[in-house]
Amino acid sequence: MKKKTLVLVISILLISIFSISTTIAFLSDKETDTNTFTIGNVSIKLVESKVDELGNKTGGETSITNVYHLMPGYTYTKDPTIIVEDKSSDSYVRILITLNNISKIKDIYGEDFSLEDIYSNWGENWIYTTKKDNSDGTITYEYRYKDVVNGENGEKKLEPLFTEFTIPGQTTKNELENLQELKVTIKGQAIQAASFKNADEAWKGFVKQYSE
Repeated sequence: MKKKTLVLVISILLISIFSISTTIAFLSDKETDTNTFTIGNVSIKLVESKVDELGNKTGGETSITNVYHLMPGYTYTKDPTIIVEDKSSDSYVRILITLNNISKIKDIYGEDFSLEDIYSNWGENWIYTTKKDNSDGTITYEYRYKDVVNGENGEKKLEPLFTEFTIPGQTTKNELENLQELKVTIKGQAIQAASFKNADEAWKGFVKQYSE
């Protein structure tokens, strides 16, 4: 019988939704999806600063919900941050950002739209690796933390992927209404490093585990 190598993988989400009414709301929520293919131990959290509706920090962190009232040209705090928890083994960490309705976004901001058009103050230790056009019309951007992370001697709080977002000032009310079904999903993932030669091999293994 073929022996199958098992790995521990963790996946968590922050889901951000634009909804349009008399005000524009930017919602962020978190779900946990844990697979226990166990060798070693990996545990992570995905959090961001608590803020008020104008994006001003109110103290502490949240893994649940921030609500924003959006105005074109205004800058808001949003700082998705991964914490590798105490006693975690060496692991590779990445963040995936998925946008739906990408065709509507490009209609407004052009074919050369990138996340840098909205999000700013990107962390130096996060490396952009790929962009994937998905069959369901969404698009996913991958960012990997540049180093293997170890939490065996206490939790490790990584620098945020970015710290702010701005709706471009030229965005009109009608254009915002066209984005009312826009959903931005921010997903944090970690996989133990010991079983793999490098990060590329690790994330290939991650995808294989999820597809089986």
